[in-house]
Amino acid sequence: LQDQSITKIVVEHKDRLTRLGFNYIEVLLATQGRQVEVVNLSNDSKEGLIDDLVAIIYSFCARLYGQRRSKRKAQKIKEELEKE
Repeated sequence: LQDQSITKIVVEHKDRLTRLGFNYIEVLLATQGRQVEVVNLSNDSKEGLIDDLVAIIYSFCARLYGQRRSKRKAQKIKEELEKE
């Protein structure tokens, strides 16, 4: 059972709804009879591309550093267990 009472989603910026793939979300909602209204449209298309690139790099860096931290933490636990 789908709730058809929500017909419009209003967001300030596209990236507040999704960082990447906004057009896919917009098309999906349109097939359901819904629409997305973006209040603050970016004037410069390069600005949006740069924001997307920065988001991707940030995401990969966070994942990479998270893996390193996890590996160091596991090594520390292993060393502590070996001492006992």
